[in-house]
Amino acid sequence: MIAIRGHLESELSSNRGNFIELLNWASGTDPIASCILNDSAKNSTYLSPYIQKELISLLALHIRQQISEKARSLNYARRCVFSLMVDESHDVSGHEQLSVVLRVVDIEIKTSDENHPPSLFKEYFLGFIKLNEFDAQTLTDEIVKFLSSLNIDLNYCIAMCFDGASVLSGKHAGVQALLRQQHIPNAIYVHCYAHKLNLVICNVTKSVPCLSEFYSIISKIYTYFHTSSVTNETLKRIQRQLKIDCSILSITTIKKWAETRWDSRWTSIQSVIENYKALNQSLEELVDEGTERLIDTRGLLLALKEPLFVVTIFILHGLLGKIKILSDQLKSKSIDFGKAHTLISAFIHQINELRSQEEFSTLFGQITAFCVENNIELNVKVKQRRQTTISTRFKNCSVTSTIGQREKIDNDSKYRDFIFYPVIDSILVEMDDRFSKSNMEILRGISSLSPDSSTFFRGLRKYGYNLY
Repeated sequence: MIAIRGHLESELSSNRGNFIELLNWASGTDPIASCILNDSAKNSTYLSPYIQKELISLLALHIRQQISEKARSLNYARRCVFSLMVDESHDVSGHEQLSVVLRVVDIEIKTSDENHPPSLFKEYFLGFIKLNEFDAQTLTDEIVKFLSSLNIDLNYCIAMCFDGASVLSGKHAGVQALLRQQHIPNAIYVHCYAHKLNLVICNVTKSVPCLSEFYSIISKIYTYFHTSSVTNETLKRIQRQLKIDCSILSITTIKKWAETRWDSRWTSIQSVIENYKALNQSLEELVDEGTERLIDTRGLLLALKEPLFVVTIFILHGLLGKIKILSDQLKSKSIDFGKAHTLISAFIHQINELRSQEEFSTLFGQITAFCVENNIELNVKVKQRRQTTISTRFKNCSVTSTIGQREKIDNDSKYRDFIFYPVIDSILVEMDDRFSKSNMEILRGISSLSPDSSTFFRGLRKYGYNLY
């Protein structure tokens, strides 16, 4: 999406904004656009910001009406059913708003390509609802009011898909419960699969103790090189010296680690790995400046060269990369429960296969090569600040595991046992908890009712032999 208005829209401005500049460009070939610009009276040019906003609002209203007509176009016996997708978000000014999307079953789709039949399912974004109150009943009323204003009949809503926030997904007093109690009793609620996967990542990051420090370092790297033009320009200059193509922003830009955007976890790690040498050289150069950033610069430089940081970033890069692939597939418009079941089952099997000495040895070989290339001593002993002792209350006990003290991780076996295996185990536990086999089998059976599904009707055999 591009901005419509310009900062200065007077005739003396060198950039009057996209709306007027595009109109100027079109006036060279379009007589109507030329007439609007050159022949209109000064008090009726219809180019003011208020008119621009009104034009956008009218276009949005027209599109919403077309979507509404699509949902009501068929007769009663063949009427479209739809599912409702709602999510909360903030705009750039900090206002809370709801985004509303309809997923419609459209049986009138036609195509001339017999080899690629279209999907029966279409998604339509309806718009945002600005919120002033955030309780479940207010959200419910706003959703119903918004859909009613478009003459969309809630009786044909068969499903709702929200995230796991309690105000939306609450079993007794959430939006999904209130909608079913008051308006759409036959609709089912589905927790967004992509959001479930995000919760898996969030819980995994909390379950392994040494990861909290790692995430803090990743966040500080982004902050350090984006809050100062001096550090940012230094990094870009070093990137050019290393002949890194700065035109490819996906490679050269240090990405922000965000809690709500799960893809950012992998992309932020990927950007640090690809720019590792540039980051190190930039920090080494900035250390010599002796500015007020000196403490942060030294701290980040030491952290980047810490063997534990390097090993952790490679472990998470590999595991989160596989989760990102699954996340991208689960967000596909053509996904159904059957495909989701297959993808999730394959992912769990793949993660299980990674939990072996052979897989870790392969990964550790890549880490070793990376450390040699960047002059990092992988097996350096971490300076012991104080001797760790066992509490006196355990003096008569045989202690066989950690009891709260932080373990010193400084060799490949400890990297494997205290980072690699725990992260994999946490992923498997969370996946089993949020995508249980019994629930997945039921959803796979439901997907067999869809004509788009590759298992159309076949997947129902175990649930109903009388169908044949």
